[in-house]
Order: sequence, then C-alpha cells, then structure tokens
Amino acid sequence: MMEYKINDLITLKLEDTKTIIYVAGEPFKQCKFLMLVIPDEGVPKLEKVNSIDEAADVLDRGLEPDSDIVDFYSSQIDPITEFWAHCSNIQVWAEHDYDSRLLHSNLAFPLLKKLTELGDLAAKKRFKEEIGMRYFSGVKSVRTYLEEEGYLEYLSRDEIRSFINSGVDVLDELEKILSKELRITTLNANFIPVVVRNGEIVQLRLSKLNLKKLPDCIQDLKYLEVLDVDNNLLKELPDWIGKIKSLKCLKAYGNKITTIPETIGDLKLLKFLELSDNNLSELPESIGNLISLEELYLSTNRLKSLPESIERLKNLECLAIQENLLERIPHSIGGLEALKTLDLASNPICELSSSIINLKSLEDLFIEKTKINNNNKIIKKLKQKKKNVYF
Repeated sequence: MMEYKINDLITLKLEDTKTIIYVAGEPFKQCKFLMLVIPDEGVPKLEKVNSIDEAADVLDRGLEPDSDIVDFYSSQIDPITEFWAHCSNIQVWAEHDYDSRLLHSNLAFPLLKKLTELGDLAAKKRFKEEIGMRYFSGVKSVRTYLEEEGYLEYLSRDEIRSFINSGVDVLDELEKILSKELRITTLNANFIPVVVRNGEIVQLRLSKLNLKKLPDCIQDLKYLEVLDVDNNLLKELPDWIGKIKSLKCLKAYGNKITTIPETIGDLKLLKFLELSDNNLSELPESIGNLISLEELYLSTNRLKSLPESIERLKNLECLAIQENLLERIPHSIGGLEALKTLDLASNPICELSSSIINLKSLEDLFIEKTKINNNNKIIKKLKQKKKNVYF
C-alpha cells in the first residue's frame, strides 16, 4: 500500500488499485476519476475557463465518473501513476487555500465541509466564502449542485446578500413595502422572486401581491432583464419603465392597466411583452420602437385599433390580440416579415387587410368568433399558400 500526506488532516492511500482519501485517519472518499479527456479534433476553446467544473461543462461528459470515455482512458493509466496524479491535484488544491475551482465540486465542497467540521482554520475561513463565490459567479452545474446538496443553508440572509454587487438597497426597500422577505436564487425559477447572475439582479418576480403601484425603486435595477408583475392591481405602468434599458421580458398580465407610457419604446432589448387581461383601449405609437420584440400578448383588453407603427416590429413572431374590440387591423401589419402566429379571434373584425398575404413567415391565423367569411378572397389565398387558418 502506498500513501501520501497532504497535510495534518488529509492523506491519500493506494488500496487495491484504488486511490482513497483519508481525513483525520478515517476513509472519506474514493477518487473515481482523474482528468479531462480532450479529443484530438474539435477541441473546445478553454482560454476563458475558470474552474474544473466549467471545463467539464465545456467538454461535455469528460469528467463524469460513469463516462465511457473516462472508463476507456482510465484503463490505460496504471494505478500508481493515477495515484500520484490524484495526490498532485489535491496537493495543489490545499496549497491554494482550498480554492474550490481547482477540484470538481462534488469533491471540493464535501471535503471542505469535512475539514471545517474538524476545525481546520483555513477551511473554516474559506468554506462560506467558496459557497457564496461559486454560487453567485460559477457555472450552472455548480450552482445547481450547491442548491441540491443544501450548501446554501450554511449562509445567513446577510451573507447571501453580501455577494450581490448592486441592488441590495432596492431589495431592502421592496421587502419593507411588501412586508415580506424575498428569496434569492441564481437559477431560473418562476416561483422565486429574485434571480442573481454574476452578482447582479437580473430577474424580479412580484406577481400576486395586490400591488396598486410599481415601487419606484425598481428603476434602479440597472441589470434587470425580467420583470414579472402578473396578477396585481396596477392601473398603469410608470414613465420610468423605459429607464430599465436591459429589460428583455415584461409581464403584466391580469392587472387593471389602462395606459402604456410612450417611454416603453425605449426598451430596445425587450423580446417578450405580456399585457393580456387588462383595460387597455389603445397602444402608444412608440410600441413600434421595440425592435427586438418577438412576442406580444394583448388579449382580453379593450383595444379598438393598433398603431400603424406596428410594422416596424421586424422580429415579431407572435401577435396575440384575441378578445378585444378590433374592427380592423392596419395595412402596415403586412410589414411583420417574421410573424408566424396571428391571433385575431373574438374580435368584431369584418375584413382582413390584403397586406396579410405578404406575411411570408405566417404559419397560423386564428379568426374564430369574428365576422370574417370563410369565402373571403384573402383567406382563400392564404390557404393556397398552405397557411393554417382557424375559424
């Protein structure tokens, strides 16, 4: 049997061709895999890789213990060489103050936790710091691992917030207004109010909170990409909404909104806009400035017309305006070259604009419960072009 002492607590032993990690004299874990396997062709670029976990993600299954590739290459390495390689890796990890980026997360964190429990001063100092750093700036696989294995429970509410670069004051004010704590995650989850990525607040979900007014402090979240205020009591969107230049998704379904400010046109990165089930009677002309918009939902409102500027939405793929008061749609709608789905159902529309024929990307047209006749010439031409028309 061979053995190698890393420090006063960690020793590696080679037992029956297997490398076993001992902590404080007790078996802790077997080293099941050794290296990243990089193929000869199609090597991904690794210049910006900051951790073993990130490299594993880039190289797909290269670090998975059960990988066929790992099994093959591991069989080509004799146990003694593999043992010394493991020793070297863990030695480097220890010499760099237990930097979790230098080992795979499913080894680094359990080992760091065990050392902390045994009173290792360096581990105690590093444990929470590593959890927070990797959770708020690491790759998804590490963030998921830390959540699923319960490592976030070791961080207090204030410690979690300490890893957020900006916007903590906004969270404090929101919690004061709402009289409740807002849970924070780094993963995309519809049921968690605050999502942080790379230390910045990128998603804020405040649905079903009986809000009558959007708190002004939200405008200070300069990196916000998703704002969800569905199912509240809002009567308007504030003028300052246009200041959140990073916004990509705005959801305000199920409110009592009657007006949309012209400033909404300043949201050049907005891709998804949900305003269904409100009290809108008109849209601002500036809606045409949303050059990145891909989905626009306006169903169950009181719209009698659409602005001509809608033709400028060159990236729009879905326009849903069913259950309104539309008697016509603008001729300019023919300019929506990317439009795939157009839902006009449950509107008192009698005639379609001939420009609809120009919608080369159109796949589905919904006109149930309208006054449009099945023998309409435009409908016949659409069907000839193999478009799906639903009555």
